[in-house]
Amino acid sequence: MLLNALLADAAITNASLPFFKFPDFQDSAKQVLERTSALSIRWNPLLKGDEMGMWEEFSGLSFPMESLDPVVSAWQQAPHEINLAQPIDLLSDHVYHKIAFEAISLRHPVLSPPSIMPFGPDMSNSSEPLSLLIVPVFADRSETAEVVGFLDAALSWTEIFAHALPETIGELDVEYTDNCRTEYTFLVEGSNATFVGEGLEERSYEYRNVNFMRSLILEGTNETKLLEAGACIPTITSFGTPDLRGDYRT
Repeated sequence: MLLNALLADAAITNASLPFFKFPDFQDSAKQVLERTSALSIRWNPLLKGDEMGMWEEFSGLSFPMESLDPVVSAWQQAPHEINLAQPIDLLSDHVYHKIAFEAISLRHPVLSPPSIMPFGPDMSNSSEPLSLLIVPVFADRSETAEVVGFLDAALSWTEIFAHALPETIGELDVEYTDNCRTEYTFLVEGSNATFVGEGLEERSYEYRNVNFMRSLILEGTNETKLLEAGACIPTITSFGTPDLRGDYRT
């Protein structure tokens, strides 16, 4: 929805991507945020070579001399506006760098492993693991179009898990693991979910569901291509808590 709006607005205003400022970004992003588990959404142009100087002229912001080529410039964000005194190169963050180039290679959205990351208007560390969903934006709709930027969204796993189960389901311990050695544990109680901590616990395998939510997370993706590109493939495992197991036996 937001991607289509961005491309449509760029076409209407005859703008040349990536040199574009979304005219109604806050309003359009708000509609997406209200329907999803995303906490924030950004539009970030990808700049190469001479485009960096052109971007400085367009935006009025100058990159530090040590900036590498290419750069991904943080530009528009909702619900918190980005207060820019100078451009922020998102590729300087190793996680963003990795998944951005995976998205370019795959020409497909890529989800980062959850981690404690800078978030919000003051960019302080998040209190729970978040993931970034990066969606490549192309110069046009042709199959060979170049990537000119990214829409990204910060996703809360507690929000995702809280809306994954009906309220009639009792307590579940939910573990996130992936092939990049990421391990987090959450507690899901009906429509509520809380972050328990990093790492896993030894559990009974009697009430285990290894494929819990896996198809939802990997929907529309080619897992083999993701692995070839070095992507982290999540496995979500749910376990009945001792209270749930007691209720089940009763």
